[in-house]
Amino acid sequence: MDAVRLFAKHVLWLLAALLIVALFGVRSWRFENGSARKAAAMAQIHSFQVSLNAFQGDTGTYPSEVQGLEALWSDPGVDGWNGPYILKMVPTDPWGERYTYSLVDGRPRIVSLGSGTDIASDGFAGASLRQ
Repeated sequence: MDAVRLFAKHVLWLLAALLIVALFGVRSWRFENGSARKAAAMAQIHSFQVSLNAFQGDTGTYPSEVQGLEALWSDPGVDGWNGPYILKMVPTDPWGERYTYSLVDGRPRIVSLGSGTDIASDGFAGASLRQ
């Protein structure tokens, strides 16, 4: 009987230890998953910037806010357009949200709001408008 209780005690300790390891593993995975999404959003924003610079080099201007990032994929009717400048239609950010595009002092600004904080092309982060 004592051997059975001792065995059961060791099994319970082992299960508790495995549970703790599993919980830390899930927490770590969730953290890494969020970091990977932010890195993917920053990489996509950088890719948009490169494409926008090529667009500007060909046309002499950046797309208007109305034309948006879609002007990188389909001809907006601007003289000199030599695209497409991206390989596929404008993707959503890693959270499934649309990137926002605006012109600030004549320069493009691309923002992902999907993370809960802005991930912006100008390197500034701030509180998200999305709750």
